[in-house]
Amino acid sequence: KVFLTAVGETLQHWMRVTLEHCGARRADVRVEGSEFLNLILRLTWEAYGSFFRIRLPLLAVQIEVMERIVAMSATKYIIEQRRLGLDPVIMSNESAEATL
Repeated sequence: KVFLTAVGETLQHWMRVTLEHCGARRADVRVEGSEFLNLILRLTWEAYGSFFRIRLPLLAVQIEVMERIVAMSATKYIIEQRRLGLDPVIMSNESAEATL
């Protein structure tokens, strides 16, 4: 409850950063992000009995974060293909999502 009160208007930013960490390629970053999100969800439920405080900020940034993760994955794929000397094939969003 103290955390949610302290972050106030920046809760959406915290959700964005946390979700980006949850989608990281490195396992240790992904695990830490997932654990932090789990902690926020659990403490919100215990403090308020529902997710009404974090529901909208979390949903507001989810699509943005997923689009960013997919775009970064597609870019890294192209860079990797060029580094290997292969002719890079531009990936659609569906293909980029599949490589995650």
